[in-house]
Amino acid sequence: MRHRAFSLVELLVVTSIIALLIGVLVPALAGAREMARQCRGMSDLKQIMVGYTTYANDYNGQLLYGYAPGSINGATLTVSDQGRTYSPPVVNRYPWRLAPHVANAWDVFYSAGGAPDAPAASDSDGEAFSKAYALSVGPTFGINAVYVGGYYSPFYKGFIDMGMTARPNIGRHVVFRTSEVRQPARLIVFAEAQRRNGGAVGNEGHYWVTPPRANGHMWQAEGDAWKVVETSRVIGLPEGRFRHKALTGFFDTHVSAMTAKELDDMTLWSNTADQTDDDPAQ
Repeated sequence: MRHRAFSLVELLVVTSIIALLIGVLVPALAGAREMARQCRGMSDLKQIMVGYTTYANDYNGQLLYGYAPGSINGATLTVSDQGRTYSPPVVNRYPWRLAPHVANAWDVFYSAGGAPDAPAASDSDGEAFSKAYALSVGPTFGINAVYVGGYYSPFYKGFIDMGMTARPNIGRHVVFRTSEVRQPARLIVFAEAQRRNGGAVGNEGHYWVTPPRANGHMWQAEGDAWKVVETSRVIGLPEGRFRHKALTGFFDTHVSAMTAKELDDMTLWSNTADQTDDDPAQ
């Protein structure tokens, strides 16, 4: 019995079909992987939002400071972990104070990439401090501390004072307690953020996210991108790592993936803003 071999033309046709299928499937697979990463990020942010609510409940409705003072009510601010006690500057930023409320699962803070090494019991004190400090600086999600929870640092009212004198961010533009929130489903607490160094944008996350207006016009939507207006004053710029949308956590704990245009709305960032371009911190 004779077996008929494939002709060159038939092989070329089959090869072309396979190449076409690969061309169709690869983008689809890439899109599926990106969607999976987005779903994981939303799950991580949901855990952070639940932990944020638990923190407020544990402190009688007092909201989490974005950047806390070195002492509160005369007591030095500290956090204990694996037999060590950390004090400022490690605990000034929000991650170390919120971590116990998410079972110290650092991966949820660093959803877009691997978390830095956490301190180990075998580390020297110096090594543990360096690791603890690194964990506090660059989480995927920045906190909207200009308008929610407040902060106490040189970065007063949306970075009006870049000197070294720490001042509290206080006033009617800040909501400090759970009972003060008007619309929990419309108040942003966390959003994906990227670090800035002057006019340059880094790929790292940042513990702070800057609203579009915070004592001045900081950034605005330009197509799918976030266009910086105040280049020297924006520290944590919203970041759209997945399909040009930034993962965003709201006070009622729901999370959403939002475009630059959707986030360029001050009624979502401030408890007291009545219009999209209001700047209550002015």
